[in-house]
Amino acid sequence: MELQSTIVPRVKWKDITSEVTRAVSRSKVREGFVIVQSRHTTTALILNENEEGLVTVDIPRLLERVCPDGVHAHDREERLNAMLNEPANGVSHLRSVILSGIPPLVISNHKIQFGTWQSVIFYDFDPENHPSRTVVVQVLGIR
Repeated sequence: MELQSTIVPRVKWKDITSEVTRAVSRSKVREGFVIVQSRHTTTALILNENEEGLVTVDIPRLLERVCPDGVHAHDREERLNAMLNEPANGVSHLRSVILSGIPPLVISNHKIQFGTWQSVIFYDFDPENHPSRTVVVQVLGIR
């Protein structure tokens, strides 16, 4: 078992496939699983194609339609006043809920069994309020 973190700088999205693959390689696990988790409630990890139109236009457009900017219950004035330096970021939490979800990835013969176009993509819906983000990669299996 190996636990590693990768710091993601202030970005809207980033393909972190190479970091996850590197963690698996360093672990020397031959057969097993890798679990990827963000430690933040306004971020999401997805397993999808890293194609510019998809990740920069289509997915954000879908999220805007399903969860538009605006005032959300999380952004109540009394809550924000009670919590010093708390941003009005309800929409970021909601978009994370909609997009989050990456299954454990299968490792076989020392390699993650990605489909042809699959990448691990990290989205940050609140980058202006956080200088960096942490993603945890845990590799489990037989060496």
